[in-house]
Amino acid sequence: MNLLEIACAVYLEGSLSGNARKLIFSYLKNILSELIEHKEISDDIEQKLLQDKETFSFIRKFFRKNGAKLKMIPLAWYEPSE
Repeated sequence: MNLLEIACAVYLEGSLSGNARKLIFSYLKNILSELIEHKEISDDIEQKLLQDKETFSFIRKFFRKNGAKLKMIPLAWYEPSE
């Protein structure tokens, strides 16, 4: 999850352009969608890893900006409670 957090941060800050940007977006979209689809993994992330509003903040920002392009996003991943 930490590598996905870093990848989201790199994508969101615009560090990449052209094909590299398209490639990382496609990768993030696919892998995050797969994680969301697997109920057991998604539940584990929600229960064990999402500790507060700062946990995986770049993944959350990626969801907010690109949520419509991804499949179903669990509410706890998208908008954490305070």
